[in-house]
Order: sequence, then structure tokens, then C-alpha cells
Amino acid sequence: MNTLIYMAHGADCYRDEAIYSILSLWRHHAPEAVRIVVATDDAAYFQRVLGQHDTLRYLPLTPAQLQAWRGSVDYLHRIKSCAMLQAMQTVLQEPGAAPSDTFMFVDSDTSFMAPVLPLFERIRAGTVVLHASEGTPEATHHETRSKHRLYQAIQAHRFQVCGAERQLRTGMTLWNSGIIGLRADQIDLLEQTIAAIDAIYPVVQINTVEQIALSAVLDVRSLPVADCEDVVLHYHVFKEFRADLAQFFARYAGSSLAQWLAHWPEVDPAQRILPKLAFNARPKWQRQWLKLIGRRWTPLPYPWASPH
Repeated sequence: MNTLIYMAHGADCYRDEAIYSILSLWRHHAPEAVRIVVATDDAAYFQRVLGQHDTLRYLPLTPAQLQAWRGSVDYLHRIKSCAMLQAMQTVLQEPGAAPSDTFMFVDSDTSFMAPVLPLFERIRAGTVVLHASEGTPEATHHETRSKHRLYQAIQAHRFQVCGAERQLRTGMTLWNSGIIGLRADQIDLLEQTIAAIDAIYPVVQINTVEQIALSAVLDVRSLPVADCEDVVLHYHVFKEFRADLAQFFARYAGSSLAQWLAHWPEVDPAQRILPKLAFNARPKWQRQWLKLIGRRWTPLPYPWASPH
């Protein structure tokens, strides 16, 4: 069985993103084609748009559970690995579960641009599927202060990863974990990632430690990894899309599922992100100058907006 795992808690904007992502999936597949588990603190919020389906279930989240998942290091994004681990464990306890079952954690700020079933076939064959390569610590350390701190930490420290104290490679591939695709018998990767987070975060406290820890585990174990940028858009640099989603869900409140799917393209993030990407592609000095004179990028108009 193929299972997608989402997590959305706290502010409504995260639930809006996850709902919109699920709608993007259902534009390519009937709801019955892929099982979905949503870890959330508000299942009713999802049901008002998505309705009820046998293949859509919810994993309740409580404040106490979320705090516990932050661990002794008190790291917010540790929650992600813990949520995926618990969701997989819950599904694998059910009758009929098999080692060849496939799972994919999907960040809420994603959109499926193509059918997902081919990705599950890659996972079933033993390949770990992640969203995209983000280079190596050695090649990218000059890009941001956080990346430079990571590069320095890797050179200066040894970390407990996969059961041994190791010097991490500055040439290891850093993966964006907007998608994490694993086979059921690879569940120990999550346990090792959580342990690696607990070893790395006290030394280098940057937001991306969850991705770094997973990348380190995959590097140590020399597992095959494939990206999925051709199937999934991960618009993590486009926080402005949350305002688009708020407008979209308010405008069509009370619609049927068929109507939601019909209206979905009106705020397709693959299109709405283009002006920002074009702006970000300019040289840094030019972006700073344009911001200074009040000429930032201009969002695309909504299709329902008046031309006047």
C-alpha cells in the first residue's frame, strides 16, 4: 500500500497549505488511489473541504505530544521525523501491512504537478526519495551564515551518527526534505535521523538540522537517493502564497469536492511564484536597490479580480 503523510498544526495557514496539497494530488488520482494520514490538531478543519474518505485518516496531535517530540534539545523541526515515525508505526501495526509498503512524508507547502505513483515505485525498488539536492557543505558554505556555521561545525566536531562517532563529510549531499519517501523496512532511517538530530543540534543550532541529520544518515549508509522536483513543487520560499490560499478558501467556502478541484488552478503556486522567482534571480545589489526604492516584485492578479 502507498501512504502519504502530512502534518499541520498551529496556525490555519499550515492546514490550508496541506489541504491545497491534497487537492493537487486528487487532481491526478482519485481519493481511493493513495492512502493519506494527516497528523493534525484539528481534523474538522480538513473535513470541511476534503470530506470523509476511507483512505483519508487523521493522527491526533496534542500540545503535550508536540512538546515531547521536540526532545531534550528543544528543536522544533525534530517533530517532523517523530511524526513520520509514529505515522508509519501506526499504519504498519494494521492487518495486511508488509515490508514493501511505501510511505512519503509531504511538507504542507507542496503541490503535485504530476501523478505520484511512479515515485512510490522508485521507493518500492529501494531508492529513498527526497525533494531536491541542495549541494554540499563544502560547495555552499559561502551562501549564508547558517551554511557557513554548518561547514565549520562539520570540520571541528565529530558526531554520533548511525551508532558511531564520526567526522561528517563536507562533500556529502545535503537534501531538501520537503518530501521523504521510504519503504516500510527502512523505518530505522527515521530513528537514526532523530538520534543524529540530538547529536548535531546542540553544536550547530540552525533551522535545517533535521535535513542535515537525515542527509548525514543517508551518506553514512550509502543509500541510493532520487529527487522528485519533476513531480512535486516545494514552494518553501513563497510564504506569500498563504495569503492567496486564505482568499481562495474564503471565496469558495462551502463548495463540493468537485468544485474545489475545478477551481484549484486559479491560484496554482507554480504560476503565482514566477514573479518572485524572477525578482530573486536578479543580482543581490539590484534586489536591495529595488527594495530600497519600493519596487518589489508584483503578485499576479487573481482571475476573479476586477480589471479596474
